[in-house]
Amino acid sequence: MNRMKPTDTLKTMEDYQKKLNDALRLVVKVGLPEGTGSGVYPGGQTVIEVGAIHEYGAGVPRRSWLRMPMELYRKELAKFIAKQFDLVTGQNVDARKALGLVGAKARNYSTEAFRTNGYGMWPALAPSTVKRKERRGKQTPLVDTGTLRQSITWRVE
Repeated sequence: MNRMKPTDTLKTMEDYQKKLNDALRLVVKVGLPEGTGSGVYPGGQTVIEVGAIHEYGAGVPRRSWLRMPMELYRKELAKFIAKQFDLVTGQNVDARKALGLVGAKARNYSTEAFRTNGYGMWPALAPSTVKRKERRGKQTPLVDTGTLRQSITWRVE
């Protein structure tokens, strides 16, 4: 039987404590974190403005592309976060890398909403919007240029 010396155990515990403290200081931001989504649409609106308008339904039907997918997949995300935390604390995985994987998964849930009509929950397009979109060959809500969807990202801080 291989026994650890008390000094080795102390070192292991100190390393573990440092890793926990480092992990607890980090956050992952998903969506259009500050400094991202800086594109501008032809009418002059920024990606962040367009994203907020649709997320909250400001003057248009609400089509949540961020909060609704996160709520819909809350349990799956919680399990994935727990798995990543276990890897950080038990298998020496870098906390930034683990949170980056969480951000990527959350981003994928958000962008999938665009392909699935908000997982089937977004309101139907207005007839005037359908007519306008027909000229462009698009029928999906929130997808004209793809700018908003392509701007969704994550950042570990």
